[in-house]
Amino acid sequence: MSAVRELYEKMSLRRSLRYAGISRRMWYHKPKARNVGLDPATVQVVQRIGGKRPTYGTRRMAAQVCRETHTATNRKKIQRIFRKLGWIEPQKTKNDIIRTNRKLFKPDA
Repeated sequence: MSAVRELYEKMSLRRSLRYAGISRRMWYHKPKARNVGLDPATVQVVQRIGGKRPTYGTRRMAAQVCRETHTATNRKKIQRIFRKLGWIEPQKTKNDIIRTNRKLFKPDA
């Protein structure tokens, strides 16, 4: 962007952006912070169900929350709650699995 500012002193903004390969939309765009609030009642329901059923994923948890609260609850909302609670970890790659020192959890049922 500093190169565009230098060019802008010598020629029009439109022409300097074209030389720099930047669109005018990108030049004027100001990103806004997205703040999605979480419903505390839904968080409590997820914590309660998660305490009973720790193996539930986000899809199963969303279905269970819908059944119990009788309101439509999106899986992405459950994912946000899981992230806030620290229940989601990044998926392990094959190399991470091979190089791990501890035994991985193996489901028995």
